[in-house]
Order: sequence, then C-alpha cells, then structure tokens
Amino acid sequence: MAIVTFKKSELEQLIGMKLDSRYYKEIIPMMGAPLESMTNDEVSFEIFPNRPDMLSIEGFTRNVRYFLGLEDPKRYTSTPYKISVFVDKSVKNTRPFIVSAVIRNVDIDEDFLLDLMQFQEKIHETFGRKRKKIAIGIHDLDMVKPPFYYKAVGGNEVKFVPLDMDKEMTLENILEKHPKGIKYKHLVSDKYPILVDSENNVLSFPPIINGELTRVTENTKNLFIDITGTHLDSLKKALNIITTSMADRGFIVESVRIVDGNECITPDFKERTMNVDLNYIKKIIGINISVEKFVQLLKRAGLDYNGHVLIPPYRTDIMHQIDIAEDVAIAYGYENIEPELPGIFTRGTSLRENDFKTAVASLMNGMMFQEVRTMILSSQNDQNEKMNTNNNLVEILNAKSDEFSVCRRDLMPGILNVFSQNKHVDYPQSIFEMGKIVFLGPTETGADETNMICAASSPGNYSNISSVLKELLSSLKLKFKIIERNDVRFISGRAGTVVIDGDEIGVIGEVHPSVLNKWKVEKPVALFELDMRKIFLKMKTLHKS
Repeated sequence: MAIVTFKKSELEQLIGMKLDSRYYKEIIPMMGAPLESMTNDEVSFEIFPNRPDMLSIEGFTRNVRYFLGLEDPKRYTSTPYKISVFVDKSVKNTRPFIVSAVIRNVDIDEDFLLDLMQFQEKIHETFGRKRKKIAIGIHDLDMVKPPFYYKAVGGNEVKFVPLDMDKEMTLENILEKHPKGIKYKHLVSDKYPILVDSENNVLSFPPIINGELTRVTENTKNLFIDITGTHLDSLKKALNIITTSMADRGFIVESVRIVDGNECITPDFKERTMNVDLNYIKKIIGINISVEKFVQLLKRAGLDYNGHVLIPPYRTDIMHQIDIAEDVAIAYGYENIEPELPGIFTRGTSLRENDFKTAVASLMNGMMFQEVRTMILSSQNDQNEKMNTNNNLVEILNAKSDEFSVCRRDLMPGILNVFSQNKHVDYPQSIFEMGKIVFLGPTETGADETNMICAASSPGNYSNISSVLKELLSSLKLKFKIIERNDVRFISGRAGTVVIDGDEIGVIGEVHPSVLNKWKVEKPVALFELDMRKIFLKMKTLHKS
C-alpha cells in the first residue's frame, strides 16, 4: 500500500469544486481510496497497488471527477516526435530498455514540484519495485541538446555533477559517496548505464541519480522524461501514467522516437478494448442493470463503451472482465447492492477431496512418515538443472528474484531440499508432502494445476519405497502395477511408472547420484510421486461401482 498526501486547496482546485468533510471521509473512500488522515490543510489517502495511476494528484482528481459524474472519460493525444533517443547495444546486459516523452509549455510552481517528486518516488517504490524494474528521470529539456544517447560505460569513464552535489564525480564515486548511490548501487554492476545528449552532457545515471545540469525548477518550461528498466511493457505503462497526468494539467505531450535496432514511438495513448458479457457482470455483482445504466457506471469508473469496453492508457490493472465487474460495482456503490438470502437451505460440510487428503495424510503418518511443506514458487535451477531435466515451466512475470521465478512442476525438488537442509537430523528420515504443482495447459491463463503427493526415505532403496506405495494404495483399495521406465532423475533399472487401470498416475524410483550431488544430499533417497487428483477420481469411480 502507498500513502499519498495532497494539499486540500490544490486537490479541490483540480477537482473543480469545494469539498466538505463528508466527501473526504465517506464519498471519496467509496471509490477505493481509504482516508488515512486529514488536517485543516492536507489530506492523505491509501492507494492500493493495482492503481498506480492514482498516485499522482492529477490521476487522483481525474478519478474523483469521473466518480462524482463531473466529467466524461477523456481521450489523450501526443504531438509528433522531434527528438530521438539512440540506444546502444552495450546496455543489453545492464538495463536494456528506455522509453521517453517531452512535455511542452509547463507551468511549474512549488506545489507542482512537491507533487511531482512525491509521484515519482511512489512509482519507484511500488510499481517500480524500488527502482529495480522502473526508474524515472525528469529533466529540464532546455538545458541539453538532443538527440540523446543511452549507453553503458565503465565506472571511471564519465564524470558529471549529480543532484545535490556541487562538484563532478565519477560513477564509481557516486556509488561510494552519494546517498542515492549507496542506497541503490546493488541495482548496477560492471558496466553502468547513462543517458547523454549530443554534446556528451550527462542527463542521468539510471537507476541511481540525475544530473544537476537538468534539475527541474520553477523556471523550467519544457520537460524531458526518461524511464529505464528491465521490462519494456512496464516502462510503457509507467510512461502512460506520468504523461496522462501531465496532460491533465493542460501541458502538451510530445512523442519521442526510440531507436534500438528497431524503432518505436513513445508514449502510446491507444485505448485497449475488451469484450464484456453484461450478463456475467450482473451475475458477479448481483444486480440487474440495463445497457444504458452499464455505460453510465463505466463512465463513473473512467471507462467508455462503443460495443466494447474502452480502457484508457493509464489503467494498467484491467486484465479480465472480472476487473470491469469490480469497477462497475464500485461505481454502483456496494452499499446499494441489496443482500439476498439463498433460495434453498444448505449446511456446510467438508469437501470430499479434502477428506480424502486427510485420510491419505493419516495413512502416511501411520507408516511413520513426517509431513513437510515447501513453497510452490521455485527456480529454474531447482526444477530443471538440479533434477537433470529440461521441462517447460510456468514462469512468474516480473519475478523479484531468480530464486522464486517459476512455479514448481514437481514436488521432488522440495523434498530433496528438505533432506539437504536436515543432514544434522538423525537417520533414517522418512518425509512426505501433499501440495499443488503448476504446469502448462489449455486453460484461459495457459497454466493448470493439480495436487500431488511425494513420499521419500533416506537412506532408502527401491524395495522399501515400493512397499510403502503398495501399503498406501492397497489401503485405498486400488489395484496398481509398476512399469519400468527410463528417467534421468532416477538410477537406470530402479525406476518405474505407477499405473492404475491403464492410466499413469505417478513415478517411483531411487534418485540418481548425480541429482543427489547437486542437492548435496549425502545418503541414498528413494521416493514416489503420485497425482492425488487422479487417485481421487479412481476412488470415486470405485465407490460408484
């Protein structure tokens, strides 16, 4: 969550009306911005992470105007580019992407500067992941000479005067002595990215610090915005958020050409469209509204309609029609939705599948296996390299670290990691885990999941673990057989596929020594991993018959 603080006088000026305390305490929070605090001069609101467009005073007041019905959703345009940024291939392995815009005819006062700095830092801390994903530079355009060049250099190749300093410093000096350099030096290594003009004047050393040369003051008339980072789509979204806020001030947004082998023009103010089923919206919210009322509510949410829902360029949070339903519900007013009692009497009971998992856990405990829990998020290294495999994995978009960049495809890596971390515990060790795995599948998201069970013993062998498997499945009254298989995770000749009624439900075997070495597990491990969903369906079929 982010807390933004605005002057009441400026907030009301941009909204276009005087607000009494009821607006601050009751009405504005209903649009999804809880009141944090209020004084005679200032007001603070809590902004949820999915709405970075409301971190600026311009974006916040824009949404208030729409919510209060004071204005219909507006369209945004930019003038053709006059300035280019040339991207050198040297930044490919440092901070590879940059987008830019020019803002003309700005009118800057102290309040605007304070709002702009707050907005910039809030974007950095939230949407920008503390500058790792997104770093924003805002400059006085008239102090430099386009075109601009984005490149990577050595730590002692370039000197410039960073913000809040009065003498030139090398990039290495900045990282060692400047407060921002000390705070953010972990974000750069080896070659350092810089943005320079046609005369080699340094505008910025992203994501660390801008140059004193292009400091924005109340005398600035034209702005140059650069946003650098590691994910191009996120940079474009951040630029849209910033430039539409500037446009709401009445400033002129001018495009910039980015040349990096290819060529693109930023910002892109094209609206996205989304097909929405009104019956779905009504069912989700529990209201009965006409198309005309639906369009009216969309406009209060800052959206528009032409047969499809039109999504403005600053709305980065809308990915599915469930997000449209949420916006419509907010505009309609949750307090106006009449609760309904169910039409039939129901009594809550536990799900049969959960009862089944409890029973399986009890059986494993009875065989002296201890239950463990590991994380569903994992790494390519753990899921593939350490397991001698090369499976396609479901990857996490914009993962914060390589350690948690994918969803696990198997439970085995987690089990082996438990053995690796518990070599100090007495042997033998027998453990099991029941949990979800995620894999690529023909679903709306492109990913599917299922519940698995993995049981392992160390030191263990094929004979012992197959006895445990037989006891488990026999207790569930399921007949199975094991077919020999070749699997790089297991020792050849000591691995098999577990089959019930011709369907493969899992694997069993002794883990290959090369896998154990990669996990630094010192004793032999034998294990089986089974698909709990398939076993449960087999059980249901058995009970029906």
